[in-house]
Amino acid sequence: MAVVAILVAPLALTHREAGSLETAYGNAAVNVVTRLRAGGIPSNPAAGDSQAIQAGREAYTGSCAQCHGAAGDGKGVFGQTTFPPATNFTSQAAQNLSDQQMFYVIKNGLGFTAMPTYASQYSDADIWTLVSFIRELQSSQLKAFVEVPASKEQLTFANMQSSEAARRGAAVYFAQGCAVCHGATGAAPEQLNFDINSPDTPTTIRAGTQGMPRYNASQISDAQLRDLLAYMATFPVIDEPG
Repeated sequence: MAVVAILVAPLALTHREAGSLETAYGNAAVNVVTRLRAGGIPSNPAAGDSQAIQAGREAYTGSCAQCHGAAGDGKGVFGQTTFPPATNFTSQAAQNLSDQQMFYVIKNGLGFTAMPTYASQYSDADIWTLVSFIRELQSSQLKAFVEVPASKEQLTFANMQSSEAARRGAAVYFAQGCAVCHGATGAAPEQLNFDINSPDTPTTIRAGTQGMPRYNASQISDAQLRDLLAYMATFPVIDEPG
């Protein structure tokens, strides 16, 4: 058995495709484990609350859409590159999870997957708003936000016409998924309650907001943050309506 484990383990680590049997097994395992773990979690206090759903929408946009997609279909910018791939919330398996099971997963994450814990980023009340918004995604054609892909001209501006620091900052910006919410050149601040050109931006990046996760120094170093701010400084000024 030890020999088999030694030979099979490396192959398992390089396996990147989930067939229907693996997917069914994974869904069943998640269902069983989270059902046991979520036994003591109370009912969702934010269920059906329109304000909570809007708050959940903002949090989902900042923390979940990069992997799970704007429509919750698992087709986010990073979700299709992970193994196992990001959960499709519109699938029957996801819809079958109780609110308590979903709360448990968001708060504690899932081992052996790309799903992290959000216990340090969001309070229990905030996590319930996320659960409520995901339920809204499942029951309608609602999208978290309208995705605006980067144009060739925007990427050329970022990579060729800016300073060296700004070019490095552009790499951080796109790698961290910032463009998914804010647009390639910060042209979509209406997606979040966060003005990407604000002088408070460094604090917001570190501390997070309702619609955006916090990025500590282990995720974006101080040097990378300076480069990121240099790239943001190249963004065009957006005139306020009226």
